[in-house]
Amino acid sequence: MTDRLKGMLLGIFFSLGAIALWVVLYFLGFIAGFAGALMGVLFVMGYQKMNPHDKSKYVVFAACVLIVVEIIAATLLVMAIAASIGNVSFAEVLAEELVSIIIDVALGLVLSFAVFGGYLYSRNRKSQLNDRRVCTSSVPYDGAAVERTYVMIKPGFLHLTGEIQRRIEAAGLRVAVRDERVLNAEILRRHYAEHLSKPFYTDLESYMLSGAVCCMVVEGGNAVAKMRGLMGATKDAEKGTIRGDYAESITENVIHGSDSPQSAGREIAIFFPNFM
Repeated sequence: MTDRLKGMLLGIFFSLGAIALWVVLYFLGFIAGFAGALMGVLFVMGYQKMNPHDKSKYVVFAACVLIVVEIIAATLLVMAIAASIGNVSFAEVLAEELVSIIIDVALGLVLSFAVFGGYLYSRNRKSQLNDRRVCTSSVPYDGAAVERTYVMIKPGFLHLTGEIQRRIEAAGLRVAVRDERVLNAEILRRHYAEHLSKPFYTDLESYMLSGAVCCMVVEGGNAVAKMRGLMGATKDAEKGTIRGDYAESITENVIHGSDSPQSAGREIAIFFPNFM
């Protein structure tokens, strides 16, 4: 089962649970807002299960499911009221309770989107603190003149950060700066300037904007060539390299590394403009 399907099923499962809870406990008055907030939290759980490349589709899916959930819940509520009163039609109850139902549905929608949107916003803001200078390497800086290269772990692979850093340090290199962030289109186009006119760029940009990345400056003797060796080839990378062990496709190939000292200088200036 794919991560996308798991995320969608999780969202549907908890949404249906929220409907049942809403109908059972509606007499408490605040349940519309509670159900909406609960669904927002659970949509976040579904979102976290998603393949990063499909997260934008999941947001649309979550919004559609949420709206349907709210409508179904409101319909069930009207039916329950009509049944409890007796000899009163669905249409009569709907007409009488229409304003209240609209308010309840709106409250659920607003709170759910507030929770879900708040999560996305806070995640984005946290990752966009551009110039946090955090030295995370266990390899000490020896003060000698060394080569530097730019390394970026791509969306969907941040769970490999520790393993990738371990391999970097085992090769005698040092992570001078490491920073997680969500890129914007402008900085991405500066980074991939040579690829802007190529047919694959649209898909590449969509993927690279789909989640957080981990930006690093790696330094040490012959850093550029050593990192290229650790990474492996873009296509058909050998086992034992980072891409050979973890890449899912040519685009989702785990990691980027500068291909020359000149490229490294340009890329470090883009992502860490104040790095000394």
